[in-house]
Amino acid sequence: AAVPSSPWQAAIKTFHDDLFNRGILAKMRAFYVLAGPDATSALLNWSGANSATAVAAPTWTIKQGFAFDGSTQYLNTGLRLQNLADVELSNISMFVKPDTTDQATGRLAIGDGAYALGPNITASTFSVRGGASTADTISGAAYGNLAGVRRTNPATFDTFTAGGFVSTVTKNVLSNWLANDLLIGCTVASAVPASFYTGQIRVAGVGTALTDDQFAALNTAITTYLTDIAGL
Repeated sequence: AAVPSSPWQAAIKTFHDDLFNRGILAKMRAFYVLAGPDATSALLNWSGANSATAVAAPTWTIKQGFAFDGSTQYLNTGLRLQNLADVELSNISMFVKPDTTDQATGRLAIGDGAYALGPNITASTFSVRGGASTADTISGAAYGNLAGVRRTNPATFDTFTAGGFVSTVTKNVLSNWLANDLLIGCTVASAVPASFYTGQIRVAGVGTALTDDQFAALNTAITTYLTDIAGL
């Protein structure tokens, strides 16, 4: 990747420092800033190894991220949640920041089959699979908002959006991880990519369980970053 300009470097540093200072990056194991200065750096994992690989040529646009066609396109992180340090079935957070594209039920923006998120299901709902055998539709979102899930115990998981904590869902966690790669732009079903997303994704990540305050700080940091780069 080419060295970004000084204004880009400043925006990226501010974003990184916000995440670092709030202890968010320390908990993340996969953190992809798809809305970056070039398509190569957009695939880098800010929290460790494994650059993502673009499959079937999703379209990348500066400042906006990758756009997916809802059919064949996705990013493969090459990471499996079961192999990420300190990430457990009951110690995990996942989030995605999409654009405002209207989505159909069943389209998922990030997942491995056990954990998955589908933002923009309707103008006020998003879809969550919280390490369980079935998905849940959560009210309280809005098109383009951050969507998040956190599990800290085997009996319930929590959901989040741009406004912060939304609700707790009572549902037992699966007894074992699914041996699937973490994908962005779709999830996994029966060991193959499925439920493909239509639209752009700007930032996405997975790590250990974030606190309520850290989810709020994550949303603020992403919003500030996207605002900063919009004028570049």
